Amino acid sequence: MFNSHTTISDYYICEAFKTILTASSDTFKQKIETPSYQDIYNYLDGLPETDKNEPAKMANHITSFCQQPDNETLYNWLGEIYDQLDKDGIDKLVKKTGDPSEEADDTPEMERLITQKSRDICQELQKLAAEKAQNNSEEQHDSNSD
Repeated sequence: MFNSHTTISDYYICEAFKTILTASSDTFKQKIETPSYQDIYNYLDGLPETDKNEPAKMANHITSFCQQPDNETLYNWLGEIYDQLDKDGIDKLVKKTGDPSEEADDTPEMERLITQKSRDICQELQKLAAEKAQNNSEEQHDSNSD
């Protein structure tokens, strides 16, 4: 269906992780105790540069990170979001292509769209993790100086 490098599953994993990183700080803290934003940023920052724009590799790194000891709640949250996306995610992508046919997901256009959207998400993940880590660090510093 899709090329061997990027699958719809890779897209969903990256999108689910993006959803976690864009959740409010309060929601993040309520959902998971570990890892912290800083832990996520450090992990993503430490990945090989060549992997950071490869959706299939990023999806593997994300799931590996979430499966580490003490990250079970993150893994569960990722799974919940993934399941929500998988339910109707392909329908949303098909609508964006403007091709309502049942075979739209087999077209080169759909394949290109998924690859492009997945790469966009990969680029956003590093940026979001850095921003969240910086904001969280500033919040902790402000609360310690009170």
